[in-house]
Amino acid sequence: MSRCAAWLAVVVSVASKKPVVLGENKETMRSVAQRSHKQLAPGLSVALAMLGALLAGSYGYRLRLLCAIQDPMQWADEPVTQADLFRQLGSDALLSVSVAAVVWLGGIGLGLLLRASWQRRLGLGLLSVLLLLCGMLSQAQHGTIVAMHSGLTLTLLKESLDPAAIRESWALLPRSELPYLLLPLGGFWLIYLAQTLHRVTRLVVAGGIGVLTVGLLTWALRVPAAPMQEALLHHPLGFVATELWNHRRTQSTMPHVGVSVAAAATRQRSPDEAGEDPQLEQAPDAQQAEEDTSASLALPVDAKRPTMALLSSQFVYSEAERPIHKKKPSPSQEPLNVIVLLLESTGADYALSPLPNGKLAMPFLRSLCDKGLWLQNHFSAGNSSPRGIFSLMSGLYVMPEVGIWDVRKDIYLPSLSTYLPSQYQRFLVTPASLDWYFPHAYMLHSGFSDLVGYHNLPIRKNAPGGRAHARDEAETVSVFLQKLSVAAQRKEPFVAVYYSFLAHWPYPDYGKESHVTPPTRPIHLYYNNLHYLDGQLERIYKKADELGLLDKTVIVIAGDHGEAFGQHPHNYTHSRQSFNENYRTPALILHPKLFAPRVVTEPTSHVDFLPTLLDALGQKYDPQHVQGESLFQDRFRRKYIFLYGNEDTSSSISQDLIKLQISLRDGSCWTYDLKSDPGERKRLGCGPHRAQYEALVSYRQHQQQSLRQYNAVFRREQSQVSAPTAQLALPSRPASSL
Repeated sequence: MSRCAAWLAVVVSVASKKPVVLGENKETMRSVAQRSHKQLAPGLSVALAMLGALLAGSYGYRLRLLCAIQDPMQWADEPVTQADLFRQLGSDALLSVSVAAVVWLGGIGLGLLLRASWQRRLGLGLLSVLLLLCGMLSQAQHGTIVAMHSGLTLTLLKESLDPAAIRESWALLPRSELPYLLLPLGGFWLIYLAQTLHRVTRLVVAGGIGVLTVGLLTWALRVPAAPMQEALLHHPLGFVATELWNHRRTQSTMPHVGVSVAAAATRQRSPDEAGEDPQLEQAPDAQQAEEDTSASLALPVDAKRPTMALLSSQFVYSEAERPIHKKKPSPSQEPLNVIVLLLESTGADYALSPLPNGKLAMPFLRSLCDKGLWLQNHFSAGNSSPRGIFSLMSGLYVMPEVGIWDVRKDIYLPSLSTYLPSQYQRFLVTPASLDWYFPHAYMLHSGFSDLVGYHNLPIRKNAPGGRAHARDEAETVSVFLQKLSVAAQRKEPFVAVYYSFLAHWPYPDYGKESHVTPPTRPIHLYYNNLHYLDGQLERIYKKADELGLLDKTVIVIAGDHGEAFGQHPHNYTHSRQSFNENYRTPALILHPKLFAPRVVTEPTSHVDFLPTLLDALGQKYDPQHVQGESLFQDRFRRKYIFLYGNEDTSSSISQDLIKLQISLRDGSCWTYDLKSDPGERKRLGCGPHRAQYEALVSYRQHQQQSLRQYNAVFRREQSQVSAPTAQLALPSRPASSL
């Protein structure tokens, strides 16, 4: 009994910071309590404050999620009840207790080492920084769930730690959400200071937090968790920890790619197995490439540009199998201008197919499709903006790796601008930030020196609603039209790019004049924004006509990627899954003499724009350094086009519309037959498509190595010449054609 009484005295003395004596042997009990207090008290008040702060932060986080889920304008996914969501506070409490225990044990150890008061203050300061980061993590997780219906994956977390991303996120943060961000930090200091007031206050605070914690843990133990997304189940700290654990486990256990495909191809499959995903090998160099943090390579002095074109029989038909006839247009007497209209998050079906009410979201764009070359089955090379922009401007497929290679500061690969003579004027205008998921350095290094975006536009009016980090779309178009007018008055030709933001989440409401359907759901806002964007395209087209540019300008219109609204489970916005809605965009090329009205139904890619434009402009280029095919050919030589998704899915689409996909996270492979299943509802195995699978694996290896080498060589060449256009002189020997 005496031992139990002694430990009871310890607990009471630690909680009250004053020894309490029980039992007959008062001296013994007092000494035990005093020694225990000295050993355990350091860090206990801090740990208790940490526990309370994390619980408060969890409650605020869950409350915000509930508000978003109950708002039909923010949440279109599966409904989640209030009880199911708040039941997860029990799991959050378990995590909070674990963190508090670590803080307590750390406080005991450090309390014996750090005697000076300034050292303790420094420790409290570090804890405050960590709590502020915890609040930022909760804010980021909340925003990711609401926007993408997905959690803050490790890839997104790495991207969000970029200084430019932090700056843009801070600018985008509504000030009304600051209290939620500061809730863990404020709760910590409130509880910590409350414990210094009076012994009764300390006991009340400790008792209240203890009762709350026990109640939440009991609730979680007695009530099973409801089935819901992992991002909703876990506290943001727990979700990131789970992501890290799964990533490490996957890297250590994922099988090698290429062997089991043979077994999958020969094994008999029952109808019930048709949707299974056979585990396949990872490319041998994949992990090494993932760990390579440099966009360039250390090259020998005599290193030359690699062949980027996919010329192997794995990728293309031979001349005997498929003869190609290419009829280039007659050279224009005067250099032609180029206008590229890049439409953010604009999906093909939303823009060009009738809405449920029978109306078209983009009637003007649909009318233009009948005036030029309409690519009816067109895919972006990536499901995010930097990848889409890079592939369209470079004629190259993207780097098939999770990290967005295209936004690196050391990318020097050529773009459309680089292939054009130095006399061309070059400019780009966008209402969005040039430092936010935009290949800023790539565009600068390739010759686009006049880039105008959010921070340097001569306007300050933002998009409505306060959540879209972009300037007003109509006013930005006015800036573009002013620059277009100035360029048209000069004798030199120009290449002008307008990159919209209007259709990007959170789909700001531009008012009744933009409405083509009542805005009661997120997809309705999206339709309305496409309609408003259609009006801006009409403004640009009419201005070009007014300036007399239509006969001497090639106009390209394309989306940077598609957009998703739950056609498949939890698939929202664009960059977290790789279904057709994430990639398919409207695409057309206009010029009254060069591009007669024609519809291309074969699968086309963003990489096809560059060689087509260069042929239209009469500019020579080495076909070994592009991966697209000119649309002046009568047919395609390639067997597949290639796609890559941010979620680490590599895809290929064959000419007969077999879409084969490999998840590089776990090595699984599956296919869809887009002819019979355009909605991608029936997942099939990869076994019958061994050649396509092997081509996709080989393509990834080729792309990872060749893009890095090409970038390194091209960067070295660029440093040796003054004019960017001089870098693309053709080799002395004629190159083999695609």
